[in-house]
Amino acid sequence: MSNPEYGGVDPQESQDRRSRNRGSSTEWLQRLGVDIEIKNHGAHLIVTAPNSAKADFWPGTGKWKARDSQRYRRGVRGVIKWWTQNHIKDGAL
Repeated sequence: MSNPEYGGVDPQESQDRRSRNRGSSTEWLQRLGVDIEIKNHGAHLIVTAPNSAKADFWPGTGKWKARDSQRYRRGVRGVIKWWTQNHIKDGAL
């Protein structure tokens, strides 16, 4: 669990959590039919919406950014919401 020697966070625990996040987030996006390009052994995903909008997503940390924005966001649910909104704008749903 936590280790005070490392500021309260065990590095191995953090690494394991990021690894689980990479697998589960990628699987979730694939099950929803989201078009993703896997880079750097799954550490970076390029998400493409039907209207050709793109976002960069780092599933280990949950950090993501739409390429037409300068704002970074967090969470796979946010990526899914962004993709859905760009899906609907294109009339694909």
